Amino acid sequence: MRRLKLRQWAFPGRLLLMAFFALLVQLPAFFLLPVKASSPLAQQVLWVGLYLLSFCALFTAALWACRACEPPTPPARPWRVSLDWVLGGYLVVFAAQSALTTLNRALYRQSQTANNQAIIHLMERSPLAMGAMCLGAVVFSPLVEELLFRGLLMNLFFKPGQFWAPVVVSALVFCLEHASTTPISYLVYLAMGLVFGYVYRKSGNLKYSIGVHALNNLVAMSLVLINLLTGGN
Repeated sequence: MRRLKLRQWAFPGRLLLMAFFALLVQLPAFFLLPVKASSPLAQQVLWVGLYLLSFCALFTAALWACRACEPPTPPARPWRVSLDWVLGGYLVVFAAQSALTTLNRALYRQSQTANNQAIIHLMERSPLAMGAMCLGAVVFSPLVEELLFRGLLMNLFFKPGQFWAPVVVSALVFCLEHASTTPISYLVYLAMGLVFGYVYRKSGNLKYSIGVHALNNLVAMSLVLINLLTGGN
C-alpha cells in the first residue's frame, strides 16, 4: 500500500503534483546564470553549490514520489542483459538523433537544438560552471528526469498493464520540458523520450532507462567539451 498511496489521490491532485515537479526540473539551471569567470571565486562556488544542492533536493523529492507509486522493482537481471538494454537503447537514440539533426540542419540551418545552445552558453561562462553542468547533465539529470517522467508519470496516471499510452505521454511531456525552436528539434526529444519510456516499460526497471539516458548525455557532453576546449565551431 505504501507504494500506491499517490495513485489513490484524485486526478487533479496528481496532475498538480506532476506539474509542480515539471516546473522544479527547470530550477537548477537558473543557479548557474550568475556564474561568470570574471566573478569572485567565492561567489562562483556559492552559486555552483546551490546548483548541486537544488539537484540533490530535487532527486530526494523525486525518489520519494516515485517510490510512493512505482510498482515493486523486478528481480535483477544478469549484467549482460542489463548492458544489452543500455547499449541497445542508446544505439536507437543515436540513430534517431543523427537522422533528425541532419534533417534539422537541412531544413532550418540549425545544428544544435535551443536546449543544447542554452547548455553551451552556460558552460562558456566559467570553468566552474562547465564542470558543474557536466556533472548535472551526466549524473543528476538522467536520475531526476527518469524518476519523474518515467517512474512517476507513467505509474501515477496509468495502470501497470498499459504500454504505449504511458510511453507516448511521458515522451511528449519530456520533449516539452526541453527548449526547442523548430518542429524537428521537438522530434529529437520526442524520439529520446519514446526510447527511454519503451526501455523502462519493457524491462520494468528504471535503472535501464537511467543508463540509456546517462550514456546519451555522457557522449553529448563529451562532444560539447571537446568542441569548447579546442575552440571548434
